[in-house]
Amino acid sequence: LNALFYSSFLEKKYLITLLHDINSVREKGELSGFENKVLSNFDEIIVHTPEMQTYFEQRLRPGIKYHYLGCFPYIAVPDKEARQLSKQVCFAGNIDKSVFFSDFVFENKDLDLIVYGSCSSNNAMKNKYEYKGVFKPDIIGHLEGSWGLVWDGDSTETCSGTWGSYLKIIAPHKFSLYVLAGLPLIVWKDSAMAKLVEMKNIGITVTSLSEISARISAVSDNDYKEYCANILKFQPVLLKGENVCL
Repeated sequence: LNALFYSSFLEKKYLITLLHDINSVREKGELSGFENKVLSNFDEIIVHTPEMQTYFEQRLRPGIKYHYLGCFPYIAVPDKEARQLSKQVCFAGNIDKSVFFSDFVFENKDLDLIVYGSCSSNNAMKNKYEYKGVFKPDIIGHLEGSWGLVWDGDSTETCSGTWGSYLKIIAPHKFSLYVLAGLPLIVWKDSAMAKLVEMKNIGITVTSLSEISARISAVSDNDYKEYCANILKFQPVLLKGENVCL
């Protein structure tokens, strides 16, 4: 299939789409000509965040109407068990593809890391953190820890590389996973999710991973309880898909 086929097939129809992922931006750092041509056929596009809306407004044809989710809905039984403040940090993701992760483990020995997701058996750092394996995305009640980390890219100092920069415009699914699991968030300060974390008061933002330990130490028990309470209030929005609207 090619862009010409899509253009002729979609012509003269009123079209609305919801963007799940943009592979060219994530992997290459820029929207491909093919994706640009296909997306420009749509009359309305539901994007992840206001930042993603701005990104497309600068690249696609004028006249497209945009809506944004803020973060993705998530269908699962939410965890309402009270979390306790500690330095237990949960990370869910593909460990083998998370380039920053080895340095993160080595540089943050005072954190108690609990890891879920795909990880090769020969991972050299596996004895440095608590690995819990792979779980079904709708079974979240067993996620352990006090915090959920959203980070990507090549470095612990900032979310670098195309995968890291991608966080500036997207709403990662793991963000919604942590919310449903009742875990306060730790996110990159320049990510699209940082504004939501601060607005909802559901966690902390950091410039680099080296800040995490000190930032957690500065969080009081009352602050942490407030993060957890605000997350419980936010869970129904994701469960009901209330943020998916035109």
